[in-house]
Amino acid sequence: PTIAFLGPDTFIPICRALWPGLIDAAVKHDINLLYVAGEGLGDPDNFRVQANVLYELVTTERIDGVGIWTSTLDRFIHADKLKAFLARYADVPMISLGEIVKGMPSLIMDSYRGMYDAVTHLIDVHGYRRLAFLRGPEGHYYAQERYRAYTDALSAFGLPIDPTLILPPQDWEVQTGEATVRILLDERRLRPKTDVEALVAANDNIALGTLEALQSRGIRVPDDIAVTGFNDKLESRFSTPPLTTVTAPFYELGEQVIEMLTALIRGEQVPEQVVVPSRLVARQSCGCVSPVVAQAAAGLVAEMEEPLPQVLTRRRAAI
Repeated sequence: PTIAFLGPDTFIPICRALWPGLIDAAVKHDINLLYVAGEGLGDPDNFRVQANVLYELVTTERIDGVGIWTSTLDRFIHADKLKAFLARYADVPMISLGEIVKGMPSLIMDSYRGMYDAVTHLIDVHGYRRLAFLRGPEGHYYAQERYRAYTDALSAFGLPIDPTLILPPQDWEVQTGEATVRILLDERRLRPKTDVEALVAANDNIALGTLEALQSRGIRVPDDIAVTGFNDKLESRFSTPPLTTVTAPFYELGEQVIEMLTALIRGEQVPEQVVVPSRLVARQSCGCVSPVVAQAAAGLVAEMEEPLPQVLTRRRAAI
């Protein structure tokens, strides 16, 4: 059987995270997997949109099933145009990834719970009360779910939803984080640690851009202001300080796409909607202490009167 997966450019980090799950499941089921790397439908960039000629090559005569990363394909179009695009594959089983599409099985991550846990962590563990939210693109399913989680978490703790702490919908890019700092600190004249205590970004790109912009102004993270993201990009683990974020289960999502399509090809039933959980990863950018640092500071070594090898041998079990 041959399965086509329609998604963004494979150089995009979240795509690289999804790819191993797709491959491993395809190998497991002996599936021919075609990754069709196009761009968003109706992309206003005349250069990028040329990549979408690849979608024309995917016909139901050549494939037995198709997975569609819907939330990346429909950023620039309305629901009716997406419906018309999906109709060309109606003769074979289809799975929508990242967005719920009526009438076809959909596979999504639980963006809401992961973001809710992140905001709750900032409020409950660190005592922050002035949390700004840096939104993703307008109309994007995950961006909307993460914003909803932010407002619900504030309400659960009896905190007001302050419009001056909420950024307008913007792109997922690093530059959005840099622009965010300018809007909050220069245009709205908010003071770190007083008017705003934490920046909650809808994804890691925005958070990393924010981190860099704050540090260029001499604002310390997390001493003056905390920062959190979403997706747990590799870069987030090695930023300074390491970024508190939410692990997005891209490997599991890729794996599930193939599992569900394989079941449909065999004539089996699959759930109308499958939700894969996300998980909070607390690092130093929110104010948490690194486990490595905590372990290193666990105790002091007394002055030794015997050679180090003998000390190590005698204390091996404790070490």
